[in-house]
Amino acid sequence: MLTGRTSMGTASGTDLKEIVFAAREEAEDYLSSIADCIKDVDFAGDGFHMAYAGGSIGQCALHRGTTSAMRYRVSQSDEYHFIILQNGTVTFSGGRRGEEAVARRKGLLLGPSSRGRCEVAGESAGISMIVTQASVRAFAERIMGDGHDVELLPAAMTTLDLTEPVGATLARNVTSVFHELQALGRSGLSKLAKANFDEILVGLAAVSISPTVRNYVGDKPKSSGSQSVRRAREYIHAHAADPISLSELAARLGVGLRALQLAFRREVGCSPREYLTTCRLEVARSRLLSAEEGATVTQIALECGFSDMTVFSRNYREQFGENPSETLRRR
Repeated sequence: MLTGRTSMGTASGTDLKEIVFAAREEAEDYLSSIADCIKDVDFAGDGFHMAYAGGSIGQCALHRGTTSAMRYRVSQSDEYHFIILQNGTVTFSGGRRGEEAVARRKGLLLGPSSRGRCEVAGESAGISMIVTQASVRAFAERIMGDGHDVELLPAAMTTLDLTEPVGATLARNVTSVFHELQALGRSGLSKLAKANFDEILVGLAAVSISPTVRNYVGDKPKSSGSQSVRRAREYIHAHAADPISLSELAARLGVGLRALQLAFRREVGCSPREYLTTCRLEVARSRLLSAEEGATVTQIALECGFSDMTVFSRNYREQFGENPSETLRRR
């Protein structure tokens, strides 16, 4: 039996719907039907819960879920599937490769030729956007005109760096459009906005998927960013576990701290302090997974620059979807 609200739409797919599933079998059947690339959804273990909202807004489909642990099969289709998490992790395994989406840091892009399985950690929450290859090509031809050979990413699967300009912009807009449509849907005004939102998201998908479109619109990001941001990121990566004074780092780079903070916000989508925390958490995770017998979470956290264990545990859980003690047990 399904319970939930349908004030935002009907089964016709003309608007987003909200559903809270009471039975795992019905959730599995429903989620297996929302896209050609998603098959054989299976909720693992006890404590099932699934709250879903989503639907088609035109050429794009948006889906948001908060869920217990689940897995599903990814099959070949005409669709690109962007996975952007607010909490938890999703791991894709296909062929010889495996990639992981991490909340606020790294997303997944599953392409038309992707085949494999996605494992969603318990208590994960995120939004996925699905757009067809044909829609991306049509957008590219519309903005560039005839005579352009539109190149699309050939890889079956790749990760999305959500700290880089294109990835950060895509994640920010997918999230904001979804929540805006929810609010407008409740007031009955979403139809007025959907066409514009749909065009924005297809355009961002095209920039992410197609080097041809990215070069044409002139938004191809420099992977290094501006010189000061590039050098700051290199320094933070190299010294993440060391005591770092951001004001001293800015002075070393020959810029003011405020200027460095603004440049980070503009080019990376977060503050230098947030970037440092993210890097330290990644170092901590690596050390937890390779720790020797007898090592403790507190010891490793202190070695990685964290002095407040409560804050460390909370940030770690938000980024990786599990407690540091759980990671340590899996080493």
